[in-house]
Amino acid sequence: MVDKEMIRKLYHVQGKSIRWIARELGLARQTVKKAIQDAEPPKYKLTKARPQPIISQIKSIVEQ
Repeated sequence: MVDKEMIRKLYHVQGKSIRWIARELGLARQTVKKAIQDAEPPKYKLTKARPQPIISQIKSIVEQ
């Protein structure tokens, strides 16, 4: 995957067009547009909370 920061640098700093970036990097223009609009990389989201078997055993000691 092409680094989003590189796409953003080409667009904002060097002033390259979306079409030029897409052609040079071999990407779709829509992909380049999304990379330019996204300020932050996507973050990992847990679908379920992880089990904490050891913490539950000593939690009362820690709370004291």
